[in-house]
Amino acid sequence: MIDAFCGFWEYGVIGGNSQDAEGLARDGHRVNPSMAISSTGDTFAVAHSSDPILGFNLASAFDNDNATEQERKESAVLLAKSQFRERCMAFGGKVREKAILIRVYCGDALRFCYELQGLRNPENPRTNILRLYASAWRSTPIVLDNFDTSRDINAFDIIDTNNLADPLGILNLLPAISPLLSRKATSTMFTETLSKYTKDPADIISH
Repeated sequence: MIDAFCGFWEYGVIGGNSQDAEGLARDGHRVNPSMAISSTGDTFAVAHSSDPILGFNLASAFDNDNATEQERKESAVLLAKSQFRERCMAFGGKVREKAILIRVYCGDALRFCYELQGLRNPENPRTNILRLYASAWRSTPIVLDNFDTSRDINAFDIIDTNNLADPLGILNLLPAISPLLSRKATSTMFTETLSKYTKDPADIISH
């Protein structure tokens, strides 16, 4: 998997797989659009942690003990593509059903979470204190435009925090986010850290 990740940065395609690399060659050696198109103009601005195959279930690509390293990479690529195709089809179906609601918020992540908590449970005094303002040391209140608690989802089966644990600390994230999870056995909060490896995991948790 490390080779597959490095191949993306070297060739611009997942794992440097031959099928996509040859396709780019036939198309005039054009590069992956994610490597060429940027909101920063001519500046290369692909996030250093970008990994196209992260999040796919690739265990079956390594079932064949007799396969070569290259064959395993190719198999992982095909598997990731097929899963991506299935996800796109499922998402497209939900869009056609008008079952997708996307909201964009730009501001302090923790205050946003406490605002959602307050909308769910306005009688909780602790939550109401924490939800008052857009960020620490500012007097600007949070205003969520057109938010309807009877229509909008305010409990979630899955919450992905990316690597917010690095700048905010996991112990600050948990009380802000965990109350927003649905009361189901399968409800999940994903988090990750880009911090350097430490021998004692408590060093990361106590950030």
